[in-house]
Amino acid sequence: MADHLDEALKAKLRAGEEGFAERSGEIFRTVINLETHLTLLDLKEAEAGDFQTLGQDEWVGVVAPFVKGLSGQVVFLLDKAFTARVVDYMIMGDGEVDFMPEEHLDGIVEAINQLMGNELTVLSTLIGISLRNEVNPARLLPPDELAALYTGWQLASFEVRIDGREPVRMYRLLSPNLALELAPLLGRPLEEIGDSDEDFGVRPRTQAAPAAAEAPTIPMPQAAPAAAPSMGQPSGPAPSYAAPAPMAPPKDMRQAQFTDFGPGPGTPRGNLEQRLGDQSLGRVMDLRLPVVIELGRKNMLIKDIVELGPGSVIELNKLVGEPVDLFVNGKRFAQGEVVVIDENFGVRVTDLVPLEQRSYQAGE
Repeated sequence: MADHLDEALKAKLRAGEEGFAERSGEIFRTVINLETHLTLLDLKEAEAGDFQTLGQDEWVGVVAPFVKGLSGQVVFLLDKAFTARVVDYMIMGDGEVDFMPEEHLDGIVEAINQLMGNELTVLSTLIGISLRNEVNPARLLPPDELAALYTGWQLASFEVRIDGREPVRMYRLLSPNLALELAPLLGRPLEEIGDSDEDFGVRPRTQAAPAAAEAPTIPMPQAAPAAAPSMGQPSGPAPSYAAPAPMAPPKDMRQAQFTDFGPGPGTPRGNLEQRLGDQSLGRVMDLRLPVVIELGRKNMLIKDIVELGPGSVIELNKLVGEPVDLFVNGKRFAQGEVVVIDENFGVRVTDLVPLEQRSYQAGE
């Protein structure tokens, strides 16, 4: 299947891995509290001989299969000494430790969870599909087993520099079916991303046009001017409608509605209300909308759910310190961080969903 990746798709996949390297450096920096940089060195289809030349008798392997949005698997390969160093940094050590499987194999899974959790959050927004994955326990893999399992997969090699130390290599493998599904989605224009999931996704402009075109078919043409302000049109004398005609493209209407949406820093509240009133949106200011803060998710079997009781612990797919998602009326609106205010939990908003996405979601 990997043979069907043409040069254009390979270029998109490579750009995606470069983005992963940049983001992962930031996550490593958070996890181990040390300056970390990842650089993509190469991306190629793995051959059996490649695993024999990696230079280790065994590699720490962590498999992360997708369970929603995409199919296939991501596999991380890490040097044993590097694994020990990262896990020791995570517990505030100095990194000068020998590799111990019983301790470091479990610890490195937490770091990979951080990497994949952040990556799926970003990737879900980029491609417009909600993604979920699982991170399996780490295990040691010799080169022969790697060659048997992963020949034909896309092999990305990274150089990792931590706190000015000697760089080490880290590898990431993408299964052939995952590479084929993911590559065409990377770098798509925003208008091509469909509303394919309730959490993420942007309504394409081409889907909004039929709904707008139905408006002129109202039996009483006189009702059209009254409805116009709710679409961002200024109030005034009613225009004459000689005959039903297609309305302006949704793109133009939405740009008019959401231009300068919200006040700038230091703008008095009265100005915001006045602006909203001018756009005929003030009438909806008192509507109640559900706001949901999603700390994480977990898929469970029914037999596991019925066994829950007081004191049971449910492991979520996010770790402490990861951004949490904020949904307004079922639409992803922002990301934030959990804070404590007077012994109450709260969420400080750190990032908003891009304005264009919020505009399309608000228009649904």
